[in-house]
Amino acid sequence: MAAAFLSGSVAKLLIVGINVLVVALCVREVGASAYGVIAVFGGLVNMIGFLDLGIGNALISSLSAAEESGEPEDSSRIISSGLAALCAIGLTVIVVGALITAIVPTAVFFDAPGQSVSDLRLSLLIFVISISASLPALVGNRICLARQRGYVNNLYLLAGSVITLLMVVFLSLGNFAVWVFVGAVLLGPVAASFVQSVFFLFYSKQRVPIGWKLVSKSDLHLLLGRSSGFLMLGISAAVSQQSAVVIVAYALDSVAAGVLGVALRMFGLVTGLFATGMQQSWASMARAFERNDLRWIRKNVASVGFISVALACIVSSVLVAIGRWLCREWVGSGLIPSRGVLVWTAVYTVYLLVSTQISFVLNAANQVGRQALVWTLCVCVQIPLAFSFAHLCGVPGPLIAFMIVHSTVVGIPSGVWAWRAVRVAPNVGEPRTARDRWWSRSSVRAR
Repeated sequence: MAAAFLSGSVAKLLIVGINVLVVALCVREVGASAYGVIAVFGGLVNMIGFLDLGIGNALISSLSAAEESGEPEDSSRIISSGLAALCAIGLTVIVVGALITAIVPTAVFFDAPGQSVSDLRLSLLIFVISISASLPALVGNRICLARQRGYVNNLYLLAGSVITLLMVVFLSLGNFAVWVFVGAVLLGPVAASFVQSVFFLFYSKQRVPIGWKLVSKSDLHLLLGRSSGFLMLGISAAVSQQSAVVIVAYALDSVAAGVLGVALRMFGLVTGLFATGMQQSWASMARAFERNDLRWIRKNVASVGFISVALACIVSSVLVAIGRWLCREWVGSGLIPSRGVLVWTAVYTVYLLVSTQISFVLNAANQVGRQALVWTLCVCVQIPLAFSFAHLCGVPGPLIAFMIVHSTVVGIPSGVWAWRAVRVAPNVGEPRTARDRWWSRSSVRAR
């Protein structure tokens, strides 16, 4: 556990450092307005990560349970079915996305001073291609998380950042349009994920047989049954957390979106240091819940949570103090966030870290459905409020709206549910919810 947390923190620190160089090169090469375009499409990638229909997260829980039972046949069926479903979704995305790119009206695009509509349309096409390719490439990442091999996963994430940096360095040597830089930023991580999936599916010592013959309706139903809650949660959480830059782009302009994008990238140092290690504890906590080892879970959550939040507060305070100077040296004078933007981004970052830890505990306890419901309500209230706050408060408006709505609608209930989950649990091996009982009966029938 400690190794996963340490490796995750170190890898993400390196990734953040590389991203700092990527942003600096992009801003200095294409300018503030064009970088706003890059930041918007980068934010959209995170915002619509739910297009895997929750199958990626369902793979983590399902594969962890299958390998805990010691049945390699179950692992083969689960991986094969999950890969087939993700390939089908990816093919659908590229067909529908390409059609939308060709017919989308010019008025739909946000205001980007100095950028042509053709460049924006080509950037949208690159975005569609990256999303489509990333879906089947997701399998290797989820296999690593399910097998608690976070340090390997971190190496591939780092490799994706290195590929992006090398591509941007090459592009900075010439005179390329903004859509080419969008392709470099979006497709670098996808290339690394693709290599990771190929390795773990076909060359790893722990590989299991996969193939179309192992894909079955029963396993697809099982995955989709577990993924439905993750899908709702993923859609709501992604739209709620990742929409800030997009909202600022439409409510204000691409330059303001670039300012917020720079601030979020800078404070990505904080989330990068701690959030990845927390995510890698998901599988460990899920197995601990299966053993009914609540004492270990409480100790892990308390120690990791307290240390992470305390250090996050310290690092965020330092960034607020020196952030404007860092941004001036980093991206020049065109995209320097105000002190108020830095303060609100710091508060948002620490709050997000706390809420993420609580969410991982509930995910490990298979309490996904209730999270999805409150997150859906949160989005319905937050998005209109975020546009209003963007007009009233400027760049940090969507972040303020998120914290107000989330703390009321999601934060308090989730905290209570997480506390109950680690205080009371069923006996070892007993399904915790009606969905788990259905899953257990279906697994027996499938075998």
